Amino acid sequence: MRARGGGFGCSSAARTSSGQSFDFRADPEGEVLHTIYGAFKGRVDLPDGRYHVTAFAGLATTTAEVELKAGSYAEPVFIMNAGRLTAMAYGSEGDAIAEGAPIRLTMPGKLEEAYDYSVMDRIVPAGNGTVTAEVGTAKVSQDITITAGETLEIELVAAAGTAELRMTFAKGLPITEFYSFDVYRASDEPLRDEDLVGVLYGQGDPITLAVGDYLVRANVGMAFALQPFSVTAGQTLSVEVEVPAAPVRITVPGAEVIEIFAATADGSPGASLRYDYGEVAVSALFAGDYVAQATKGDTRVDIPFTVTLGQSAEVTATLP
Repeated sequence: MRARGGGFGCSSAARTSSGQSFDFRADPEGEVLHTIYGAFKGRVDLPDGRYHVTAFAGLATTTAEVELKAGSYAEPVFIMNAGRLTAMAYGSEGDAIAEGAPIRLTMPGKLEEAYDYSVMDRIVPAGNGTVTAEVGTAKVSQDITITAGETLEIELVAAAGTAELRMTFAKGLPITEFYSFDVYRASDEPLRDEDLVGVLYGQGDPITLAVGDYLVRANVGMAFALQPFSVTAGQTLSVEVEVPAAPVRITVPGAEVIEIFAATADGSPGASLRYDYGEVAVSALFAGDYVAQATKGDTRVDIPFTVTLGQSAEVTATLP
């Protein structure tokens, strides 16, 4: 039968902090033989002997040798050499704490990375580090020094504002489906993937952005419109985009495929724009002339139609 070691009493500089625990190993690099969580005084189910005990308080750690002996208490004191960091993220001066904003702490040589959201309240090792908060696309960093036994409170204020994006068809027709907003940082270059900062799918949905200039591409069906806008810290901007297009619904009973082409000068099918399976095709198109081609097996019908701004196009036809 394995003998049980003596009692174990412990204390640390961060006794009241959450995340306190103790790992027992036979040697510094060995497997964990036993773990105690929180403040503890009682019997440890380990044989008599010397153990390497690693104490954890929040993100701080320290290791000491402890001897367990039947019939007596070991009362090690772990000095964590740690302080408390409280960091809060804000979108701009005067805002409430930014909900869901990631906060990251790095301390070279102390800990690799720690993450929290909106508020970071942690016991951390004493030393130097960097705290970074992201509010939407806005980012703010601050170098810090943690002093053992002290609390450091910082406010991370990112220069951020909010844009609410909406779109309509030209001449006021509402848009209710098949739309999205692609938001890009403003650039002298054509739209590039590396400048894309967000994609939204809801009318009026807010997007939080760093202060600066942007370009939104409002997409609906096969049509789109580009509109620049600028974000100011702490402000909510309503961005209304008018797309020079109209909704189209094409119905051909029995069709297996409906393909839409741009019309050439003589009214025949030109460049293919899109196709749908089935007897109904729904989209949005720029104003202009088009040809819908409906097929079923070897049977085909060409249907010329025109899209006019401010009017929904309802196109119907029958197969021969």
